[in-house]
Amino acid sequence: MPSRDQKNARITLVQLIEVLLATDPDTPHRPVVVVASPEVSGLETSPLHWRRESLTGDIKQAKDLIIAENTDLILIPPYLRHDKLDAATRAGFPRFDLQEVITAVILPELPQSSRVLLIVPDVTVTASSREHARQQMFADWQPDIVMHLENQTIFPDVHSALRLAVVRLISRKKTNLKQRLVKISGNISADEIARDLRQLLVQEYGRTKYGYVLDDVLPPAASLGFREHHPDRKASHEKLEIIGQTTPLKDLFEVFYGNRIEPSATGSPSTGGSRGLIVRARHITREGDIVFDLFESIDATGKRSLKPGDLIMREIYRDTQNGLLVASVPDMQKTLIPAHYTLVLRPREDLPPGGIEFIAAYLRSGYADTILGLESGQLHISLRRLLELPVPQPNAAMRQAIADLRYAADLFLRWRNESLTVVRQIFDEQDLDRAQSRAISVGRRVRQRASAAASLDDLGTRLRARLPYPLAVRWRRVEASRPDGAGYDEILGSAEALLCFCAIVGWLMARYSGIDIPYLQNIRQRFKTTGHGMNFGDWVSILGNLASRRNRHRISSDTPFRDVIELLSDKEIDRARRELKSRRDGSAHGRRPEPGEISDVYSSLRADLEVLFAGAEWLSEYSLRLVIETRWDSLAGVAEVTYRELMGDHAVVPESSQRLDEILETGSLYLVDRLGRYHLLRPLMHAGICPTCRRLAVFVFDRWHASSDVAEYRALDHGHTLEVPGAADALRSVGFLPANIH
Repeated sequence: MPSRDQKNARITLVQLIEVLLATDPDTPHRPVVVVASPEVSGLETSPLHWRRESLTGDIKQAKDLIIAENTDLILIPPYLRHDKLDAATRAGFPRFDLQEVITAVILPELPQSSRVLLIVPDVTVTASSREHARQQMFADWQPDIVMHLENQTIFPDVHSALRLAVVRLISRKKTNLKQRLVKISGNISADEIARDLRQLLVQEYGRTKYGYVLDDVLPPAASLGFREHHPDRKASHEKLEIIGQTTPLKDLFEVFYGNRIEPSATGSPSTGGSRGLIVRARHITREGDIVFDLFESIDATGKRSLKPGDLIMREIYRDTQNGLLVASVPDMQKTLIPAHYTLVLRPREDLPPGGIEFIAAYLRSGYADTILGLESGQLHISLRRLLELPVPQPNAAMRQAIADLRYAADLFLRWRNESLTVVRQIFDEQDLDRAQSRAISVGRRVRQRASAAASLDDLGTRLRARLPYPLAVRWRRVEASRPDGAGYDEILGSAEALLCFCAIVGWLMARYSGIDIPYLQNIRQRFKTTGHGMNFGDWVSILGNLASRRNRHRISSDTPFRDVIELLSDKEIDRARRELKSRRDGSAHGRRPEPGEISDVYSSLRADLEVLFAGAEWLSEYSLRLVIETRWDSLAGVAEVTYRELMGDHAVVPESSQRLDEILETGSLYLVDRLGRYHLLRPLMHAGICPTCRRLAVFVFDRWHASSDVAEYRALDHGHTLEVPGAADALRSVGFLPANIH
């Protein structure tokens, strides 16, 4: 049994090669020739069947190399930049580095039965500047596995800053070829790497912990970067479309480099002339701020300056995988001069309010970094990749959310400035008694604002104040209940009311999207055969239909009320829902907690109900409105609509009015989406005066009397019932009742 040290041992070069050149257990070892520079270490423990030959930078020696059939080659050529090569080599292989020259010379002479392990600097297989070399090297030999290594113990004599790639090459004349990319970094044990590699080598598609299989074989010149082709790039791009369509960055921005600034040209702002403050790459922070050096400026003549609304980013890439370092340029009185190692993004057209902040937030995100796909150790941001980077254009719902956030931020800032102004002006008054009274008066209003805002950090306060009326009232009664039988019933009734309301909201979403709800067939059949009314399980089943995987893909992110799909997707919410439904079913069949256990059961169920209500808090963003009157102006083509907004735990609210370009039904309930569109809740919901308690209530369809063809509704907030004449035909039209057989 291996010791702990053996399990945690770092993989060696020999172990890595043995995994990549492994053969079937019943197959004899293939001969292996190691062709490497004399100074290459890490091969001292190589097996006896490996034969080593030294390789210098001599091109003729490389051409004379002879490899027999069915022999594998480990090729570790010396590394040298192209500008250091002799003139004859540069003429024969323009812009080739030495390792590329040797590889291009050796590979065409090898038998097709060979397998080649090529070990080169990582840039050889990833950099766009090496495309010409890859085209020649890999024209007849396909990289079927590429391992990107952070050099630590594998090459002990090579500086750790040099990132290397181990490339296994197979003749392109073979069939059913695949390409696999791997990245190994950090403190990973030899056993873990070996297991992962063996798994990846037999996979035809998909990924492992450290690698993945490409869907399609890349052309010879293509970059073999690990992040460039990673499945997460495509997945992240697809996720962006949840919040809107994407546009290449080059279509939205003009992009240019900062000015080259010589140290001798800088000075302090007081040195005269038309000068501007220098914005260097180091001045751009992770938080999106620009920290200026107010004592460093330059003559701005002939230099490109920044404009308010520009974005400026660091051009040096640090491989943080946390997004780019980007800042929005503020509106300042001073001229700002971007320095070298910065990139400036200037909008080609005016962006909508909040648009520049939205794009800056995206560029600073891991999404942008993943989609950009820059490699570890890459020094500069690829301008080509940046220009093609997809940038999400926020859909209507996201634009409204941004506008709301900006409004809130501006409002809070105005309140802050108002408060500070009063403090600063206390001693500007000649009459200090008047100044004191004004400070106290304004202070009282500020304290009230602060108290109201702070109360919204409490879930219960938010639910009472912002949920649709029948649900807010239910929650208020739960908060006021005691841990007894009545409190137990209040919790279960509130859970059913909430899920009933959510199911009807989901029905609105389905009607808007043209989606069927299969469970309605069960409801129609039951009304036809047994006459039993609606129950807790019916509303949950409707929600289950709506939250199906198929619907999650069919319904776009900007569809009204899409939040309902997410409600039961949360495991904790679904657990709470199941527990509450189980208790509700038990109560309906006479199974209630014993008197001695009611207190503990009450506390547990109340916690579950809080989870359920918290998960449905998005309902507070959709206004429940009862239309009192609609007056249509045929000449203007608009309607003057008077309504009551039934939000919060009070039904006695003032009337409001609004001008719309559509006619709404007087006396009907509507739910208003985030974009201000009205959605009719009839015939599933009805608002009216309860005949039992004589108060305004919101009723939901509950049962149908087949003999009289009358629909009966039940109040969501207290359970009293009401018959609504003529509602049965409307319920048939939306699929809740069977066809009229009379």
